[in-house]
Amino acid sequence: DYGIYQPDGSHYAYRTLLFLGIDPNVAAERVVDWYQIKGFKNNVFETSFLTSNHSETWGLVAPRILYSMLSVPFVFLFGLSGMLVIPCISFVVLIICVFRMSELYRKPKIGMLLVIFLCTSPTILRWMIANITDSLLTGLFGIVAFILMSNLSKEKWSLFVYTLVFLTSITRFCTLIWIAIAVVQWSESKHKRSLGILVVSIISSIPILYYMPSNAVLPENAGSSGISKLLVLIESFFKVGFFEIAQLAVLDRVLLIVIVLATAIAFRYPKDLPSKYFLLVFLAVWSTGAINGTVGVNFRYQLPVVAFACWRILSVSNDSFDWFGRRRFNIE
Repeated sequence: DYGIYQPDGSHYAYRTLLFLGIDPNVAAERVVDWYQIKGFKNNVFETSFLTSNHSETWGLVAPRILYSMLSVPFVFLFGLSGMLVIPCISFVVLIICVFRMSELYRKPKIGMLLVIFLCTSPTILRWMIANITDSLLTGLFGIVAFILMSNLSKEKWSLFVYTLVFLTSITRFCTLIWIAIAVVQWSESKHKRSLGILVVSIISSIPILYYMPSNAVLPENAGSSGISKLLVLIESFFKVGFFEIAQLAVLDRVLLIVIVLATAIAFRYPKDLPSKYFLLVFLAVWSTGAINGTVGVNFRYQLPVVAFACWRILSVSNDSFDWFGRRRFNIE
């Protein structure tokens, strides 16, 4: 489904209309009518699908308020098509962050090549220009990657990173990613920063835990529990990994090249800071996809790793591009 108005996006459109002060019943009817005309798949549903008392997915989307909040002025100006403005801005933010990374490493040509890859990737274009939260989350983590590689003062670092922890947490579930980043900080002997990330992330995750439905983990296996659930989760971990990479091999070799190249460099230089970030963030988004349990979603849940993959590629020294050579450097 390459439609720009995804089924999940109906909930965010409905929430945005509520933020504009529109009556819930009127808002639900407007979204239903809009999807019947503009939707591509699963576009016919009842208004009850959007309400908190009837929707099975309400517990998942309820804490995700940032996308709808940011979309308020654009929906006010352009109607429900304004829901596409924030995703498009997020795409631009990701591109700018990647190119700014290349400028810091003095590799603008490689940065331009990566930008071209991202702009021609069917997967990136599919999810970054759609009315869902994945694009906003990916754009925010593009900023995160750029800040982590920049040489900022302690005060600026804390302000930016902790703010981004909060903003990403009210965009989509991303606790595992922040745990991964905290682990890297701890490994670099930056214990206060690591603990700060964990504390802010846990506090920001309270609404997620409050609204989380009982079947949030592997919803298709809601009847399983205990050891059985754990075994299914382990199986899901390997299935998601296989199907996501296999799907890229079939549908999107451009993005696959970026991921494979970043992975190869990371394993060649596992002690480098960009390698730690890329590998652990990749593990985090992989695990997030495994918890959801849906296979073959075209790298949707793994998108936040893209900026870290670009960082890992750009951080290789010029000599190292001759099959990763001898010399390397880090930007902290």
